[in-house]
Amino acid sequence: MISDLEQKVFGKKSTKSVALLGLLVAAMCILCILFIDYPVMYFMAKHQDGLVREVFYRLTDAGHGTPYFVIIFFVLIAASICKYFDFNYLEPEKLNKIIIICLFLLAALIVAGIAIHVLKVLFGRWRPDTTIYTGLSGFSWFNFAHDAKSFPSGHSQLIWTVAVSLLLIYPRLIIIYLVTAILVSLSRVMLNQHFVSDVLLGAYLGSIVPILINSYILLPRGLNISLIKKTR
Repeated sequence: MISDLEQKVFGKKSTKSVALLGLLVAAMCILCILFIDYPVMYFMAKHQDGLVREVFYRLTDAGHGTPYFVIIFFVLIAASICKYFDFNYLEPEKLNKIIIICLFLLAALIVAGIAIHVLKVLFGRWRPDTTIYTGLSGFSWFNFAHDAKSFPSGHSQLIWTVAVSLLLIYPRLIIIYLVTAILVSLSRVMLNQHFVSDVLLGAYLGSIVPILINSYILLPRGLNISLIKKTR
């Protein structure tokens, strides 16, 4: 079942599905901008329970990129050192796979992160909390101010990049990945740091980058990042 899921969702034939999903997400973002984003913003501003807010503050920390980069770099350096010194108790094939997985994760996070930050500056959308406290709202094109970097959500992008990347590597924990990604994305709306449309586009971009890297760079070169051995 997992093998079939990988073929349908993560194979090279998924390009059409990714494009169609992109059109759907774009349509949903437009609808959210027109009818949903601001009502949700005002609702969240009026219903900020202390305990709930604290819980979502803890959850949203999972969307920060630094811990992921530190862990990936540590594993990559450790595996490279082990390979260089040719430790007998470690299989070269396993070390090579660990290195490829780390490079894949870094590439996915960096590419998706660059794309998100370019779009943030391009659209220059004011954040919900900025709109509430200053009255500034809408899009301010080519704006480098932090408060004008709402669209798309960087936290949402990062957690979905991590979730989908891990899904490609070890799909058996799919429920944990998806639930975590959804909760972190939801926290950005609950804390009035992002609009619903910001989170939707961030999640989409964060998801497609690892899929495309795997489909068009790794698989054509015979590089398999999955830790699950396929059974016939």
